[in-house]
Amino acid sequence: MCQEEARGRLPARLVPDQDRVAEEVARRVLQVATTGEPEFTEPFVKLPGEPRAHAWAVDIFPLKDATGQTHAVAGRRPTTPSSTPRGSESLC
Repeated sequence: MCQEEARGRLPARLVPDQDRVAEEVARRVLQVATTGEPEFTEPFVKLPGEPRAHAWAVDIFPLKDATGQTHAVAGRRPTTPSSTPRGSESLC
């Protein structure tokens, strides 16, 4: 799933049929919204078309205004230059 397809979806929509993982990610999103502090999680997920589950690193962080008030929460899968070709994370 590319960024455009994932944007705005709840965790349960990102990892279908994996309620435990979706609940954990949703709990962390709520925690970030409440505390304003970023979270990191690394759930094991098997996506459709993959032969087995593997760890997915996920940063969850607050989106704040100039006064420091949290208005939204975002998440992203960290990438490294060696693991993902530049710009490929946004391709569909």
